[in-house]
Amino acid sequence: TIVTCLYTAIGGIKAVIWTDVIQACLMFGGALIAIATLLSHIGGLHEVIRAVPQLTTHEGYFLHGFESSVVTRWQERHHLVAMGLWDYVKLILASDYTLFSALIGATLGNMAAFGTDQDMVQRMLTAETHQKARRSLITAAFMDLPIASAFVFIGILLFAYYQKDPTYQPAATPDVFGSYILNVMPVGVRGLVLAGIFATAMGSFSAALNALATGATNDWYIRWVRGKSETHYVQAARWFTVFFAMLMIVIAGGFAYAKVTNPDLRIIPVVLGIAGFILGPMLGVFLIGMFTERRGSDLGNMIAISAGLLVTVVVGKLNILILNAVAPLFGISWTFEQPAAIPEVSFTWWAMIGALVVFCVGILFRTPDQVLVSAARHAEEAETAADVPLALRESPVEEAVSMPAT
Repeated sequence: TIVTCLYTAIGGIKAVIWTDVIQACLMFGGALIAIATLLSHIGGLHEVIRAVPQLTTHEGYFLHGFESSVVTRWQERHHLVAMGLWDYVKLILASDYTLFSALIGATLGNMAAFGTDQDMVQRMLTAETHQKARRSLITAAFMDLPIASAFVFIGILLFAYYQKDPTYQPAATPDVFGSYILNVMPVGVRGLVLAGIFATAMGSFSAALNALATGATNDWYIRWVRGKSETHYVQAARWFTVFFAMLMIVIAGGFAYAKVTNPDLRIIPVVLGIAGFILGPMLGVFLIGMFTERRGSDLGNMIAISAGLLVTVVVGKLNILILNAVAPLFGISWTFEQPAAIPEVSFTWWAMIGALVVFCVGILFRTPDQVLVSAARHAEEAETAADVPLALRESPVEEAVSMPAT
């Protein structure tokens, strides 16, 4: 954490990007080494298929989450004699990992992450032109496919390995990869894989630090502390980086304590749920701007975002968690429960629900005329200077290009 904080504070986004290049190589290299090691210990792909026969069936790919045993448990839990269409919809919404959540829920979540999150947007802003930024974003999306596939394959291989040799199989599912690395992998290979894991964490951490520091400096500090030099604002951004690094250490400590005191706590749903809770409403605002020309306003967006957050809180049962957590503080002994009329919704759908609510509420408000005029002017300037690097946008050349003929 300290090392990541130092190079992010000193080098800014340039340090983040170049260290990400190195760390991405370590991460993908570590994944390939892990795959090769697992295959050698299992005995090849034919042994993997023997241990995981679902790999050769359509059900293994398309019906995960809808096996007869899962449907039967759902019927017993909800006292259903037969499953209707709405019952299957509720089962889809309540399930974490299904084909529907992968193709629909995760797609909306990735749209929000790639298109609205400052963590990604800050990288796009370093490109000289918006065409290069667009190509970079598309390339990043395609590069995610082999990386995600590699780690999914590692999970399949780990399952196959422990079917063959359960000697070091841990009791907790999240510990299966760590147990394999520490107990089975050769010493030298173990270090390379651990380096890849640390590189992944450092890359995500540095990008988040720089995004938070940039947002705090540009959106808050510069607005309230005016008239200072550029050096002053750069120094302020560095101190914001240090502050957010310390804050993240505290938050990580809180998660670690929660995991120790509650071993059944699943960290991935918590992290992805928080991301979907925040990014979904942001995506809704961006969709209003993309698909409408005269809809959306500052007031309307604020109301829409509030509605999106509220709906996500309710369907995600966050309100129930909060009420049950604070109830003992006020001497309340009973347990709050979600009304049966509100379906249970998995964290994989939160981004989609937040985006849809914000979009539907936001389009009810008309864009003010002065905002439309300003937006048209900015769009014309962007098109006129499309191929001019950002460094030249303020030069006389750019002004001559962007000025209309008289």
